Formats: sequence, C-alpha cells, structure tokens
Amino acid sequence: MLPIVFLAALAAGAQPAAEADLLVVNARIYATARAKPVSAMAVKDGRVLALGEAALQHAGPATKRLDLAGAAVFPSFIDSHAHMRGLGALLESRDLRNVKSVAEIAAYVKERAAAAPKGEWIVARNWDQTNWGGAFPSAKDLDSAAPDHPVFLSRVDGHAAWVNSLALKLAGIDDRTPDPP
Repeated sequence: MLPIVFLAALAAGAQPAAEADLLVVNARIYATARAKPVSAMAVKDGRVLALGEAALQHAGPATKRLDLAGAAVFPSFIDSHAHMRGLGALLESRDLRNVKSVAEIAAYVKERAAAAPKGEWIVARNWDQTNWGGAFPSAKDLDSAAPDHPVFLSRVDGHAAWVNSLALKLAGIDDRTPDPP
C-alpha cells in the first residue's frame, strides 16, 4: 500500500512542461550563465523557459517553431539605441565625457602627440561642449596642440566631430568645399 501512496504522490506533484509560445532551434544561443552556446530555446510570454535540450520538452501543438539556420541569438540583450561599433571603439580610445574645458582636451591631445610618431592619428570620443559653457570648439583649438598629427574627436552623441586643420587637409576639406546636401 505504501508504494501505491508514494507513486500517487509523485504523480500528483509532477507538472507537465509548460508549453512554449516559441521554440527557437538550430541556432547559436549565447546565454550569460553558460560557457558554450546552445542550439535551442523555449520562450513563453516573452520570457525564456528553457535552453538547450530542455527547451525541446516545451514544444506543444500550438508552439511556433523558428529555425534560425545557425544564426546567433543573445537572449535578453536589449539595444534601445546603442551604436555597437562606437561602444567597441570607446574601449580603444580616450573617453572625454568628464572633461571640463577645451584647454584640458588640448592638453590631452598635446600629450598624445608628443608620444606618437609624426603623422599618427589622435582619436578620442565623447567630448561635450555643454561641460564648458556650450560653445562648439574649432580646429584652431587643436592646431597648436598637434600640428603634425591629424586629430579626430567625436562628440558624446556621435553626431559631430572636432578635428584639427591637418585632418581637414587630409580629408580634402577647405574653405571652398561646398556644404553637403
């Protein structure tokens, strides 16, 4: 009798796998908690139910199956408006976000120019003229700091660049260059 009660208790406690709304298969799914990618993912109500082989148990008759033919998937990676190339470039260049003056940036450029071979580009990111009163800087602000180096500094939003005269010359831009359409 005890074995029957035990089996009945097990059966009563066993829950069927929740049926997924979506089953992603044949993918390279990178989850932060896993060292290697898995090939399947079950999703219900916009949330990941299971990854890997366990995801297949959540397939039901109404589950939509999506074969990604080996494409990469990053669950929960949300990019509302990031420029991924720029985020990567940030790791390779000086972040000027907290600089409080044109003079401070010019000093940084001068220091970089002194350490770099003549003609090497000096690149940095994230200057913000609102940190020093709102006036946009000019090429002249950088010319004396790096006369033998082209300088390219992108603004914090990525929609403007601050360059010196040598960078403009190398780009073929002068006072006769027409404004772009």
